[in-house]
Amino acid sequence: MAHHHAWPESDPSRPVPTRVSPLCTTLTIAHPPILPVIPATPSTQVVAKVTPKEARRQKRHTKIRSKVSGTADRPRISVYRSNQHTYVQVIDDENQTTLCAVGTMSPKIKEIVGSEEWKSKTVDAAREVGKAVGAMCVEKGIKTAVFDRGGFVYHGRVKAVAEAAREAGVEF
Repeated sequence: MAHHHAWPESDPSRPVPTRVSPLCTTLTIAHPPILPVIPATPSTQVVAKVTPKEARRQKRHTKIRSKVSGTADRPRISVYRSNQHTYVQVIDDENQTTLCAVGTMSPKIKEIVGSEEWKSKTVDAAREVGKAVGAMCVEKGIKTAVFDRGGFVYHGRVKAVAEAAREAGVEF
């Protein structure tokens, strides 16, 4: 029988029992890894959250878009109304093309309405946008269209755009 020798705890020559699993690997890190600098991409940029009011408008617009679709001979007149401006596009959804577009930021409208900040958000400015879109449609030979209010209430600037486009000769 082997004689067991009792080693004192403080003896540095004392054999230390170790049991290493063949599956276990040890990793020693001398310093934390240096992470590369990632340039800002669309996925990492800070974007404002959609407000509940805007989310409701987008939901209404989605419901409207399920029923309203534009074709080459009968395109969709889409209105977007921001706090400051009104934008209108004439869209052919089948070919996914914008046939013409105009807004209160376009130089043609600014000439008529005026370049002061407050003048671009008036009903009169929206009416001028509607006239311009109607004239563009008639010029391109578009007589009929479908109106997409974009989830906005048919009132004020949205209504002014629609009525001015009708007066210019587009039927919807």
